[in-house]
Amino acid sequence: MIIDNLHEHLCELGDRQLFFVVDSAVRQKCFELSPCITPENTYILEAQESNKTLQIVQQIWDFLLEKQATRNSVLVNIGGGIVCDIGGFCASTYMRGMTYINVPTTLLAMVDAANGGKTGFNYKGIKNCVGVIQMPLQVWHYIPFLETLPRQELLSGWAEMLKHALLFSANEWERVTHAMQNLTNLDKYTFASLVEQSCWIKERYVQDDVADNGMRKALNFGHTVGHAVEEWQLSLGKTIPHGFAVMYGMVAELFLSVEKKHFPQTIFEQLKEVWATYYKTLPITPADYETIIAWTHKDKKNTQTDRINCTLLADFSRPYVNQIVTEKELKLAMENW
Repeated sequence: MIIDNLHEHLCELGDRQLFFVVDSAVRQKCFELSPCITPENTYILEAQESNKTLQIVQQIWDFLLEKQATRNSVLVNIGGGIVCDIGGFCASTYMRGMTYINVPTTLLAMVDAANGGKTGFNYKGIKNCVGVIQMPLQVWHYIPFLETLPRQELLSGWAEMLKHALLFSANEWERVTHAMQNLTNLDKYTFASLVEQSCWIKERYVQDDVADNGMRKALNFGHTVGHAVEEWQLSLGKTIPHGFAVMYGMVAELFLSVEKKHFPQTIFEQLKEVWATYYKTLPITPADYETIIAWTHKDKKNTQTDRINCTLLADFSRPYVNQIVTEKELKLAMENW
């Protein structure tokens, strides 16, 4: 839902007790946007991957207990994907489940993490290893948050929009790739339209498969390899924006889609050009392939640890989930990097 006034929507929740998990990067702006948000009812989270841990989950639970939050309280998560993931998990497990609302402040969170009810935190170096699926009461998109984002953050979110376009239609692919050329100068109305459409595409895959047992898995396109790239970087004490890692994953998995499902070669070449122009930032060498592949074996989509599970595409809006690929095939795909 696109909103124009955060405070008005908070007031519409009536007399329910409100608590907030707020990204430290937007804390001051949040205090200015609504008097409902105060230092007393807010947990400030420094939103970085190294804080997406059980220790932070426990701190948020302790915060809610100390403030005497009940199951009738509402937890409002205001921030990027890390805040939405970990705040949603804390709400979904506190008192066996309290209501929560996501207010994403990054493009990536708006089109991905804030929607669909997937929550969780990293454990033993594995992304989102522990979590639950619990839908938020609402997701509020306040577009002015995007105005302060650096270009890298916009690109990270745009990667998920490109993924959604591939899962929908050639027309949407053309629309998203064309708008990308003017990324930092898009007006808020165009941004709002693109965000709404991308969220709608994701909702199409989620609505009949909330538990992620069937076609919702199509949304994992690019993420088997993408998460492995992220986890590889984390193991080195480094980070890469989620969308950038997903773009590496999409290049590899769309290559496999061309080879195994006859996806159109011309669209693969377009994706590869976008990746090379905007996202190719890691000095990956053939010596790194084995390590990255080792991380794919830990992906939670795998049903067996010796089999690598991917989503592949035969065409726009024609995904094939639960596709098993070999290490040899993945190495061949990575040679496109």
